[in-house]
Amino acid sequence: MGRGAAQLPANRYLIPVKGLQPQLHFSERNQINEGVRTFYNVGTIWTDDRGFYHLGYVEPGNYCLKIAGMRGGTETHFGLYAMHYAPWEGFSPVYYGGAPDISSATLIPVVAGARVRVDFQLELQPTFKIRGRVQGFSASEPLSFELLRGTDRTEPSRAQLDVSTGEFEVWDVTPGSYRLRAAQGKMRGEVSVNVGGADLDDVLITPQLAKTVNFSSRSVGSRPDSLSLSGVCDVDLRQRWYAYPVYSPNWDDGQTRFEGMLPGDYDVLFRCTGAYVQSASFGGADLLTNPLVTIPSDGPAPSIEIQYTPGGGHLNVTLEKQIPPQGGVLLVPTFSESIGPELESADAFGPELGGRDVFQFSNLAPGDYVVYVLQSFENAEFRNPAFLQDLSGGTTVHVEDGKTAEVAVTGASK
Repeated sequence: MGRGAAQLPANRYLIPVKGLQPQLHFSERNQINEGVRTFYNVGTIWTDDRGFYHLGYVEPGNYCLKIAGMRGGTETHFGLYAMHYAPWEGFSPVYYGGAPDISSATLIPVVAGARVRVDFQLELQPTFKIRGRVQGFSASEPLSFELLRGTDRTEPSRAQLDVSTGEFEVWDVTPGSYRLRAAQGKMRGEVSVNVGGADLDDVLITPQLAKTVNFSSRSVGSRPDSLSLSGVCDVDLRQRWYAYPVYSPNWDDGQTRFEGMLPGDYDVLFRCTGAYVQSASFGGADLLTNPLVTIPSDGPAPSIEIQYTPGGGHLNVTLEKQIPPQGGVLLVPTFSESIGPELESADAFGPELGGRDVFQFSNLAPGDYVVYVLQSFENAEFRNPAFLQDLSGGTTVHVEDGKTAEVAVTGASK
């Protein structure tokens, strides 16, 4: 990938930058799973005392590069044996291009044999400390602290912990609003903090054990001509910026549940066979309108409940012009209470019929849909509303329960 440097503004005094932490977050262009772009962390490297870094043997693809400050980690001590650090200057973590979060970061293309130089210009700011106490943790297991802004992931912050009292101190904090997270094994606790022009004291964090989320899925009816049909609908839960882990429900003692769920936000992905979803909820939240589950830090988590109907409508999409193997057909519902768009790729089907490509969608909820033909599905981030808004040239079709709709499309959408 070549070399880069982390530079300080010329109008500020220079300080050694050894220990700065450029983090590489990797996203191949085809790493979009179920319409959600996912990022894989492929490595962490450190600058030398001049601010230079080098990473070799990088596979071709698109990358994000984040510079995140001093090496993270929690130093533990007992009683009076604490480390003492003087006040220092630092900077807020930033991606190449100036973006504060990965969703708007500039992608860095890397091709085979290329040498790419990526430099950062850093603006130093005064940094402060966050002090407080963690209660209910185990003194015999490692504990880490993280500062989070928005949905962006992070690395452990530099901190120290007195294992005899639970008192902690987090260093290198620039002014701003954060979620301070303390994590230990299957326990996690979070508090919201605002850091201004002084150190922040008396912060209390109470880690909670991972939650169990009960799950139920039941049929609520069927068409008169489909009494013999059977179907089932489940969900998977996945964290936003990771392809894995995917949480699937476990069945035990007649109960279905998601186990080991740490507090945070999870995307809901519906999986139906021979049926379509009528309703889905998490507590009082409608998962069809907003397929997002938030596991609370305190108290029990609500249950996920799905009601479905066996059967549904079917759709055959015939393409007048062939598309390449990396192309596909995207079916987007126009009604909000749905499980979202569906994508079928061209290479998932067998021989062409009559010189035309035919794409089939089954067990659809009744309603209106728009059909889009894509020349390439690798960047089809169809769970992203901004991606859908940019589409044009679609064909509208109505799907009825128990019937098969037919639509012919002449050209590709933009």
